[in-house]
Amino acid sequence: MESANVSLDSRPLKASTSDSRDTNTAGIREHDHPSHSTANRRRSKPRRYYELKIRLFKIAVMVGAIAMLVTVLLSGVFISALSRERNQLRFELERQRSELQSAHARLEQVQEQRDSLVQGRIPELSVLEYDKTIPIGRGYVRNVTYTLLREGSDQAYEYRLVLHNDSLSVVHPVVSLFLFDERGIQIGMADIEQAETTAEVTRAMLDPGEVRSYSGRIRLIRGETPQYFLVAID
Repeated sequence: MESANVSLDSRPLKASTSDSRDTNTAGIREHDHPSHSTANRRRSKPRRYYELKIRLFKIAVMVGAIAMLVTVLLSGVFISALSRERNQLRFELERQRSELQSAHARLEQVQEQRDSLVQGRIPELSVLEYDKTIPIGRGYVRNVTYTLLREGSDQAYEYRLVLHNDSLSVVHPVVSLFLFDERGIQIGMADIEQAETTAEVTRAMLDPGEVRSYSGRIRLIRGETPQYFLVAID
């Protein structure tokens, strides 16, 4: 009987020893091999970092696209404003040009009317033009040229008169030049003299077929601007 009891009591001890070994073995296995949740967390860290980079890249692209869109819109508004301003300036320029042309046409009309009145009052009066050969064709006077000289704040007027004796007789040239202002009032004159000839002559007479030129300055008796001239032949 005692041996049987001993035998029965010894069985639980073996089982307990076996359970202890199994527990130790499981602990060792748990220590050597981490759990699945820990491994998943370690694997999820690079994925989260990659997803964060993707999100930041998308945000940067969106911000860049918005900035570009705003720039395009502002550029369009600026260009549109410049276009409107340019059109307004062009319209204003055309208006002023039209007004200037109209004023110039009216001025020319007034000048023509004035010239007609002054020339009608004084026969053989001509409009004064500078640096231009003006044909006369009366008697032995062929043409005349006027030059405006500026000497500081003063002005002087020179002439060059060409004579031609196309007759068969000797001519004693007696010519006077008169200057008039815009109202037809005489403001200057010059008498042609032998000393003012550009050729070397020994007498004042003009032989048949002879061509001679004279040059000099016109004396002003009033400080007005000449507009007309008259060639008087005696």
